[in-house]
Amino acid sequence: MMLSPYIQAFNRPGYQTSADEIFTLLSKLYDFTNLKDKLTVLLAAKNSVNVELCNMILSTFTEEELQWIASNPQ
Repeated sequence: MMLSPYIQAFNRPGYQTSADEIFTLLSKLYDFTNLKDKLTVLLAAKNSVNVELCNMILSTFTEEELQWIASNPQ
């Protein structure tokens, strides 16, 4: 996935970017009301080992979407 290295680049030594800033940027590129977009960004954040960003993205999911994710582990 090409998004994961992009997210990782924001946290290389000497260039620390907060999860909030990354989320704001990604919000301009992805529609966080669209399940496919949310899952795409969540997977990239997970692959980038950015726990704080993962939690921010998870907060955009509805209860129904979270239940679906829990029943369809990857």
